[in-house]
Amino acid sequence: MIHRCNYPLDKRANQHKDNPINIISHKDFRNVWFLSISCALAGSTMPLMVLAGTLIGSELAPSSEWATAPIALMITGTAISVVPVTQLMRKLGRKRGMLTCMGVGILGCILAIVALQSKSFALFCTASVVLGSLSAALMQGRFAAMESVSMQHHASATSMVRGGGIVAAFIGPELAILG
Repeated sequence: MIHRCNYPLDKRANQHKDNPINIISHKDFRNVWFLSISCALAGSTMPLMVLAGTLIGSELAPSSEWATAPIALMITGTAISVVPVTQLMRKLGRKRGMLTCMGVGILGCILAIVALQSKSFALFCTASVVLGSLSAALMQGRFAAMESVSMQHHASATSMVRGGGIVAAFIGPELAILG
Protein backbone atom coordinates (compact mmCIF):
# COMPACT_ATOMS: atom_id res chain seq x y z
CA MET A 1 0.00 0.00 0.00
CA ILE A 2 1.42 3.39 -1.02
CA HIS A 3 0.73 6.44 1.12
CA ARG A 4 0.85 9.87 -0.39
CA CYS A 5 2.19 12.62 1.87
CA ASN A 6 1.68 16.31 1.32
CA TYR A 7 4.76 17.93 2.77
CA PRO A 8 4.89 21.68 3.45
CA LEU A 9 7.58 21.84 0.77
CA ASP A 10 4.96 20.84 -1.82
CA LYS A 11 2.73 23.72 -0.68
CA ARG A 12 5.58 26.22 -1.07
CA ALA A 13 6.31 24.92 -4.55
CA ASN A 14 2.66 25.38 -5.53
CA GLN A 15 2.54 28.86 -3.99
CA HIS A 16 5.58 29.82 -6.02
CA LYS A 17 3.85 28.70 -9.22
CA ASP A 18 0.66 30.58 -8.29
CA ASN A 19 2.53 33.71 -7.26
CA PRO A 20 5.18 34.47 -9.88
CA ILE A 21 7.56 37.31 -9.13
CA ASN A 22 9.47 39.61 -11.44
CA ILE A 23 12.99 39.36 -10.02
CA ILE A 24 14.20 42.25 -12.15
CA SER A 25 11.93 44.91 -10.72
CA HIS A 26 10.58 43.47 -7.45
CA LYS A 27 11.62 45.53 -4.42
CA ASP A 28 12.65 42.45 -2.41
CA PHE A 29 15.26 41.60 -5.03
CA ARG A 30 16.99 45.01 -4.91
CA ASN A 31 19.40 43.71 -2.23
CA VAL A 32 19.88 40.48 -4.16
CA TRP A 33 20.92 42.40 -7.27
CA PHE A 34 23.28 44.54 -5.22
CA LEU A 35 24.81 41.44 -3.64
CA SER A 36 25.10 39.69 -7.01
CA ILE A 37 26.90 42.60 -8.64
CA SER A 38 29.17 43.30 -5.67
CA CYS A 39 30.05 39.60 -5.32
CA ALA A 40 30.83 39.46 -9.05
CA LEU A 41 33.12 42.48 -8.87
CA ALA A 42 34.81 41.56 -5.60
CA GLY A 43 34.99 37.90 -6.58
CA SER A 44 36.90 38.79 -9.73
CA THR A 45 40.01 39.15 -7.55
CA MET A 46 40.26 35.37 -7.20
CA PRO A 47 40.52 34.47 -10.91
CA LEU A 48 42.68 37.56 -11.42
CA MET A 49 45.08 36.31 -8.76
CA VAL A 50 45.07 32.80 -10.21
CA LEU A 51 45.94 34.18 -13.63
CA ALA A 52 48.41 36.88 -12.65
CA GLY A 53 49.59 35.71 -9.21
CA THR A 54 52.03 33.12 -10.51
CA LEU A 55 53.45 35.53 -13.08
CA ILE A 56 53.87 38.21 -10.45
CA GLY A 57 55.24 35.64 -8.02
CA SER A 58 57.87 34.46 -10.51
CA GLU A 59 58.88 38.07 -11.11
CA LEU A 60 59.11 39.08 -7.44
CA ALA A 61 60.10 35.82 -5.72
CA PRO A 62 63.69 35.29 -4.60
CA SER A 63 63.72 31.98 -6.53
CA SER A 64 61.40 30.28 -9.02
CA GLU A 65 60.33 27.67 -6.44
CA TRP A 66 58.37 30.38 -4.65
CA ALA A 67 56.44 31.55 -7.73
CA THR A 68 53.16 29.88 -6.74
CA ALA A 69 53.33 30.92 -3.07
CA PRO A 70 50.86 33.83 -3.55
CA ILE A 71 48.22 31.44 -4.93
CA ALA A 72 48.77 28.94 -2.12
CA LEU A 73 48.56 31.73 0.46
CA MET A 74 45.36 33.06 -1.08
CA ILE A 75 43.74 29.62 -0.70
CA THR A 76 45.14 29.36 2.82
CA GLY A 77 43.69 32.80 3.60
CA THR A 78 40.28 31.56 2.50
CA ALA A 79 40.54 28.43 4.62
CA ILE A 80 41.66 30.14 7.81
CA SER A 81 39.09 32.94 7.44
CA VAL A 82 35.90 30.91 7.06
CA VAL A 83 35.20 30.54 10.79
CA PRO A 84 36.20 34.11 11.80
CA VAL A 85 34.13 35.58 8.95
CA THR A 86 31.13 33.48 9.97
CA GLN A 87 31.48 34.66 13.57
CA LEU A 88 31.84 38.26 12.39
CA MET A 89 28.64 37.95 10.36
CA ARG A 90 26.84 36.50 13.37
CA LYS A 91 28.07 39.32 15.62
CA LEU A 92 27.62 42.31 13.28
CA GLY A 93 24.87 41.02 11.04
CA ARG A 94 25.26 40.12 7.39
CA LYS A 95 25.07 43.65 6.01
CA ARG A 96 27.65 45.20 8.33
CA GLY A 97 29.77 42.06 8.18
CA MET A 98 29.79 42.05 4.36
CA LEU A 99 30.64 45.76 4.27
CA THR A 100 33.46 45.22 6.75
CA CYS A 101 34.86 42.32 4.74
CA MET A 102 34.55 44.27 1.49
CA GLY A 103 36.55 47.05 3.15
CA VAL A 104 39.21 44.53 4.15
CA GLY A 105 39.21 43.30 0.53
CA ILE A 106 39.79 46.84 -0.72
CA LEU A 107 42.69 47.16 1.72
CA GLY A 108 44.06 43.87 0.34
CA CYS A 109 43.93 45.30 -3.18
CA ILE A 110 45.71 48.47 -2.04
CA LEU A 111 48.30 46.31 -0.31
CA ALA A 112 48.85 44.36 -3.54
CA ILE A 113 49.29 47.60 -5.49
CA VAL A 114 51.88 48.85 -3.00
CA ALA A 115 53.64 45.47 -3.15
CA LEU A 116 53.84 45.63 -6.93
CA GLN A 117 55.11 49.20 -6.94
CA SER A 118 57.74 48.46 -4.31
CA LYS A 119 58.51 45.01 -5.83
CA SER A 120 58.02 43.34 -2.45
CA PHE A 121 57.30 39.62 -2.62
CA ALA A 122 56.52 39.35 1.11
CA LEU A 123 54.01 42.19 0.92
CA PHE A 124 52.38 40.63 -2.15
CA CYS A 125 52.06 37.32 -0.28
CA THR A 126 50.44 39.18 2.64
CA ALA A 127 47.99 40.79 0.21
CA SER A 128 47.20 37.32 -1.15
CA VAL A 129 46.19 36.10 2.31
CA VAL A 130 43.97 39.15 2.80
CA LEU A 131 42.33 38.62 -0.60
CA GLY A 132 41.74 34.98 0.34
CA SER A 133 39.83 36.16 3.40
CA LEU A 134 37.66 38.27 1.08
CA SER A 135 36.74 35.06 -0.72
CA ALA A 136 35.57 33.54 2.55
CA ALA A 137 33.32 36.56 3.09
CA LEU A 138 31.89 36.36 -0.42
CA MET A 139 30.76 32.82 0.28
CA GLN A 140 28.42 34.28 2.90
CA GLY A 141 26.70 36.46 0.29
CA ARG A 142 24.18 33.79 -0.63
CA PHE A 143 22.92 33.69 2.96
CA ALA A 144 22.51 37.45 3.00
CA ALA A 145 20.52 37.19 -0.23
CA MET A 146 18.28 34.51 1.24
CA GLU A 147 17.59 36.66 4.28
CA SER A 148 16.43 39.57 2.14
CA VAL A 149 13.64 37.70 0.30
CA SER A 150 10.68 35.57 1.33
CA MET A 151 11.24 31.87 1.89
CA GLN A 152 9.65 30.88 -1.40
CA HIS A 153 12.29 32.88 -3.31
CA HIS A 154 15.41 31.62 -1.48
CA ALA A 155 16.49 29.44 -4.40
CA SER A 156 16.26 32.30 -6.90
CA ALA A 157 18.18 34.66 -4.63
CA THR A 158 20.90 32.09 -3.98
CA SER A 159 21.21 31.33 -7.68
CA MET A 160 21.58 34.98 -8.55
CA VAL A 161 24.37 35.58 -6.03
CA ARG A 162 26.19 32.37 -6.98
CA GLY A 163 25.76 33.41 -10.62
CA GLY A 164 27.82 36.47 -9.72
CA GLY A 165 30.70 34.04 -9.17
CA ILE A 166 30.37 32.87 -12.76
CA VAL A 167 30.49 36.47 -13.94
CA ALA A 168 33.58 37.00 -11.74
CA ALA A 169 35.33 34.11 -13.49
CA PHE A 170 35.12 36.08 -16.72
CA ILE A 171 35.78 39.56 -15.30
CA GLY A 172 38.98 38.63 -13.41
CA PRO A 173 41.05 37.43 -16.38
CA GLU A 174 39.77 40.31 -18.50
CA LEU A 175 40.99 42.76 -15.87
CA ALA A 176 44.40 41.07 -15.96
CA ILE A 177 44.56 41.46 -19.73
CA LEU A 178 43.57 45.14 -19.53
CA GLY A 179 46.42 45.74 -17.12
